[in-house]
This record gives sequence, structure tokens and C-alpha cells, in this order.
Amino acid sequence: MYTFAKLFSLALLLAVSLLPVAEANDRGDRIGPYTYIYVSDWSKLRHRAELGDPDALFRMGNLYYAPPEGSGISQSYRKAFLAFYEASLREHATSQHNVGAMYINGDYVAHDLIEGYAWMLVAAGNGDHAGKRKVKTYGPEISEEGRKRAQERGVAIKAMIEEANSRKVYKPESFGIR
Repeated sequence: MYTFAKLFSLALLLAVSLLPVAEANDRGDRIGPYTYIYVSDWSKLRHRAELGDPDALFRMGNLYYAPPEGSGISQSYRKAFLAFYEASLREHATSQHNVGAMYINGDYVAHDLIEGYAWMLVAAGNGDHAGKRKVKTYGPEISEEGRKRAQERGVAIKAMIEEANSRKVYKPESFGIR
């Protein structure tokens, strides 16, 4: 029995040592002297999101919003919204569009056309083409007063993003989002 345990441990150690090590690159796989070993693309993506990569946060948000069939990922509008929100604070324009869409659709957050339109204005201002289309689509549906409130809110959102970047604080919880 003792010999079996030693052989099993040796075999396990050998198998782990043969796992591929992710190549270090300029995107954060190497931090200091450490190189991370990833078991799956999901864990690599999650790790990059935890490091604050806006593209990884955006991809995580998309996977939580509409997980691929058979992926084993549970749909969670909450997790999607939080990922998009954090990426938005890191100036990811498409995530800003998605935050706006979630407000407009009432996914996880309360339906709020003005707040959603404000986020679309911010996304459009940052070059998001879908945001530009949505501004044209929803603009006529909102009253003049509502568009003015959305523009004011858009200025406040831009200020919040600037504050997040100047303080290097990006977690949605820091801005009252839970």
C-alpha cells in the first residue's frame, strides 16, 4: 500500500510537470518572477479579468450574459453587469454600451431609459459604433428634458470614469454598485 502511494504521487508529480506553461507576454501572464499555469481558457480569462484587463472583463461579461450552450457557465446578469461596469470604468467603450443596454433592458438593474441612454452617449463619445446607433435609435423616444438629463448624467459618468482612473479604483462596489 505504501509503495502504491509513492508510485501514485510520483506519477501525479510527473503528470503535473508535463502541463504546458502559458507563455509570458506583455498582457499580464508574467508578474514578477512567476509564470502562471492555466488549466483552461476559462481560468486564464478569469485570471486576466482579476488583474483588471478590460478586454477580459468584457469577454467575461459576455460569457455570463449569454453563456455558450454546453459550456457549464451559468447565466448571471449580475456578474455580467459587474464585469461590464468594471471594464467601463477602465474606458472600454463596448462595455459602456453594454452597461447602457442592461439599463435599457432592465437586465439585473432596474429599467432606466435615461441612465441607459447616458451610458450610450458615453460609449458613442468613446467611439463605440453600436452606441452611436443606439443614440440615434433611442434619442427620438426620449423627451427633450429626458435627453438633457441623460446628457448631464453622461457628464457625471465621464467624471466618475476619470476619478476611477486617477485613483486606480475600478471595482463597482467603490461606486455603490452591488
